[in-house]
Amino acid sequence: MASVLTNPDGFFSELSAKDVNMEIPLLIVLIALSSTVIVSGIVAIISLLVVFIMWLLCTGVFYIISIFFGGKGSFKRCLEFVGYGFIPMIVLLWIRPIIVITLPPTIDFSSVYTILGITILLWSANIWIFAVKHARNLSARNALITVGAPVGLYLIYNISIII
Repeated sequence: MASVLTNPDGFFSELSAKDVNMEIPLLIVLIALSSTVIVSGIVAIISLLVVFIMWLLCTGVFYIISIFFGGKGSFKRCLEFVGYGFIPMIVLLWIRPIIVITLPPTIDFSSVYTILGITILLWSANIWIFAVKHARNLSARNALITVGAPVGLYLIYNISIII
């Protein structure tokens, strides 16, 4: 499982030979969404829904874009593989408390979290590139475009809001 973080191409190549199994990606997404469920009440419920919607939305966007590159493979397989891209959000669970403890209280955490969020997104995108490559049988170049275009637009939009 650790190879999805260090060698996503090899990981998804090996996983492609197996039957679709939604248990692990579902567990990953559930753990990832727990990082957003720190507050209580309706915000927690909305946070739960947002992570699942993000999973479906990312998969749907990647799936649709990959059609233009002649992608072959089921939506279910794509959904399974894209779920692994949420592992960096789980890593974020461990990083946030360390940042809060180690940084002085005078530092603006919003800028730190923005940089961290961009880093986690890029890490996820790296995993998604190989996930889409293997789930939809695309070349590395076409998988990079399939994932890079929407992620790049999302990053540009978020950076423009900050600036």
